[in-house]
Formats: sequence, structure tokens, C-alpha cells
Amino acid sequence: MTNISRKKLTKDEINQIVSDSIFKQLGVKDEYLVVLYDLDSPLSRIMTQAHKDVLKDRNPEKTLIREYTPEDNAELVEMLSNLPEQSSVILIQSTSFRMDKFRIRLHLFNKNMGCMEHSHLSYYGPEEEQTWLRALTYMSEEYAKIGGKIKELMENYDEIKIYSGDITDPDILTFPDMEEAKINDGRFYQQKNRGGSSICGEIFSESKDLKSVNGKLNICCYPNAEFKIVQCEPFSVTIENGILTKWDDNAPQEFIDNLITRILESETDEEGNPEVMIREAGFGLNPFISMENPLSFVSVFERQAGFHISLGKKHAIYRSKFGKEVVQRYHMDIFATAFKISACNLDKNTGEIKEEVVFFKDGQYI
Repeated sequence: MTNISRKKLTKDEINQIVSDSIFKQLGVKDEYLVVLYDLDSPLSRIMTQAHKDVLKDRNPEKTLIREYTPEDNAELVEMLSNLPEQSSVILIQSTSFRMDKFRIRLHLFNKNMGCMEHSHLSYYGPEEEQTWLRALTYMSEEYAKIGGKIKELMENYDEIKIYSGDITDPDILTFPDMEEAKINDGRFYQQKNRGGSSICGEIFSESKDLKSVNGKLNICCYPNAEFKIVQCEPFSVTIENGILTKWDDNAPQEFIDNLITRILESETDEEGNPEVMIREAGFGLNPFISMENPLSFVSVFERQAGFHISLGKKHAIYRSKFGKEVVQRYHMDIFATAFKISACNLDKNTGEIKEEVVFFKDGQYI
């Protein structure tokens, strides 16, 4: 993957990253372009200035760069609703712009427009700004290539194995017979709904039979109640027939209270017994995000080059596995100390591994 420099980005380098996000990732050409921004966080101010720099010579009749203020919601809703088809909108948000019940990105998609969001920028401290900016680097073709190889392995091998924890005595978690994987490679310009959250790089799936997942996984990171990442002393969890049943004594109380207890209070099996199901097997592809260079917001941190699972029955992509009567409230990602990930084919008679292809080792896809 990419050779990552830790030198502070120059203004020109930041502008190039932003230019690529506009013209390569979102695929902006000569259509009408609106940039809505706030100045409520250091990152939003950096991104706003970079957009102004990059777009300064663009046709002013087709370019609007405007500060967002809640008092203008009604006017902004009307303005966005009346943009011509194929227009593009970029949102630079310290949190997330709220326009009453008007869901900006979904509304624009329905009107055949593009929308890219840089959101929750206030979540990141000064030490994270450079990581966030680097993580925005356009690498969509590389993500598509790596993601495509992983997808092919999922489709052609019997199971995926995750090795984590102690290298000499690892925890091993097995996902048999995977669903069709989804790749978030950031090639917004190719999508029917052109746009999305700006930082990309992930492929995810789950086993077709959720109860077939078994093993142990060593955990080093989880989200708190504010959706911010907490790194902790690693601990192991046990998954039996797709259900998280045990965790080590050193598991943080915050992990138990904020994740396990909350899920147990609302999600149950067919007989009404509380349970914590695991669903997603997520493979982050973004090399600029890591345990050493984290990003606080969990929905962005899941792009880090490594492995995570989701706790809870909720999954927007594979939702049809449960009926509407089943409570599917939670989807909480937790992150593993995975040092090796492989695809395996099994002997049909003995069930033993007859072929194993390693595609992730020591923090890199190979």
C-alpha cells in the first residue's frame, strides 16, 4: 500500500487533496456547484479555505460557496430543492447540518444530484487534523483493486479466518460462507447516488448463516457513548454460534455498560432471551488511519487498515434476514488486534483446512 509520510502537509498539498476529492472522487465537471460550510472547528476552517482556493477560478455563475447558518434553513432548503439536475453539493460540517426534517443528501440523491459530506469535523483534536486530511487522499482505484481481490476470495473460499492477540497462541474467529461483499472505494462518480461520506476505504460482509460464526477475537478499541473511539488494554471476546457470550475480566466497564448492557436490554433471540449478536465482518482499507494514527469518530475510524466486527442485530445492507417484528436497534463496531486474515478452503470429508490464502498480515494487505 501507500508509503505514508508524517511530515505536516503544506497548503499546496492540502489543496491538491481537496481538488481530487471534488473533481476525481465526486466527479464535478461544469455543473452547478454549491459548497456549504461552517467555521466552528479548526478542520472546517482548513477545509473551507482549501475549497475557496481550489475553486477561485471556477465559473462564478455556476459556483456558490456559502456559510451555513441555522437561521437560513428555510431559504437553503428552497435553494437546494431548486438546483438543476446533475448539480453537486459539498457540505463542510463541524457536526452535521440540521434543516428540520430535510435530509440533505437523501433529498439531493432523489433529485439526481451529487452530495459529498465532510462531517463531524469538530470531533477531531489538533493531533488528528493531519491524519484526517491525509485520510481524504484520493485512492479509490487502489481501494477498488484491493477490495475486489478480497471480495473474490470471499466468493471462492469456504471461510474467512481472523487471527488476533498473541501471535504464538492466537485467538481465531471464523466466518463461513460469506454474503456478497460491499466495497466503499469512494468512486462516487460511478454511483447511481453520486456521493457519500468523504473518507472511504472499506469492504464488509457477513456470514450467510449468522449462527455459523464461532471463535475468539482480541479487542483493542471500542466506541463510547459519544461515538468516540476508546483504545484500551486488549481483551478477548468469545463468539458461539454468532452470539457474543464471554469477555475477559479486564474488559473495560465502559465497554460492558455502553455496548453489551445496552444491547442486552433491547435485543433478544426468538424465545425472548437477551443476546448480543455479531454481524458485520469489516475490513478497513485506508492506510492513513491506524491505531497509531487514529481518528476519533467511530464511523470514520472503521476505515482504518484492520479488522472490526459489529455488535447488535442492526445492519442496513443485510437487513432482510430478520422480520420487522424483530428488534434490530444496535450496530456498534469494535476493533481487533488482527495480525493475520486468511481465506480457507476445507476438506469436505474431514473439515480440515486444505488451502489457506493469507491476504492481510502485520497491518498490510498483501
